Amino acid sequence: MDGLEERFRFFAENVRDVMFIQDMNFRLIYVSPSVKSVFGYDPEELHNVHKIQYMTPESYERALRDFRRYAALAQKDPN
Repeated sequence: MDGLEERFRFFAENVRDVMFIQDMNFRLIYVSPSVKSVFGYDPEELHNVHKIQYMTPESYERALRDFRRYAALAQKDPN
């Protein structure tokens, strides 16, 4: 494990806020351990859970719209 990954892992596993990484299909692939104290779930319970399962339909549509907008911006400026 390189230094950057090691620092990220330390940060993610010790922060009080819930951090997560999702794939391009909105499935959670990483959830920080703090999810247990904030929401009562073990991180493993949420792996591969789709965002629509824990968001209201309105929030999901807003998140999808924002994601598409940010993805379009990233394609224009890859830096």
